[in-house]
Amino acid sequence: IVPQKPIFNSEWEDHEAALLRMLDEAAEQGLYDPDRLAITGLSQGGHGTIIFGSKHAELFQAAAPVCGYTERRISEDQQRLEEFGANPTDPAVVDAAKALSAIPIWFFHGDDDSVVPVSESRSLHAALEALDADSHYTEFAGVNHNSWDDAYTSTELMQWFREHLSE
Repeated sequence: IVPQKPIFNSEWEDHEAALLRMLDEAAEQGLYDPDRLAITGLSQGGHGTIIFGSKHAELFQAAAPVCGYTERRISEDQQRLEEFGANPTDPAVVDAAKALSAIPIWFFHGDDDSVVPVSESRSLHAALEALDADSHYTEFAGVNHNSWDDAYTSTELMQWFREHLSE
């Protein structure tokens, strides 16, 4: 299931009800096994992975955000917020880490990302490690925002998903 937001300048949490409805309908149609569901997304989808993974950890067996971020960067009135960058003690990062600690998570980010600072993934991973959670982190040297090419062509990521979905 590969949902797309209907409005680019919005955040995934603005479409929570629709996404949950889509998951329910897909499960009812037998399109996936609800006991074997993982979540991943890139950039804004990485944010959605973090948000939905933290708000609905009970739905997912694993999560892999790619160049994601923790706090919303688009206001509810669809204006881009320019504050970016996180640290492991930010309240939003700590709260997300506590919720995400229930599931295995693997972060991917390029160290030269000019769109979403790498501190976003580093911070959430560090906060999860502080909770002794099952958190993995891969940073791609010399890679800008397009870290998804490296992440999604990784045989290790696909194997990791298979391991967590077969438990």
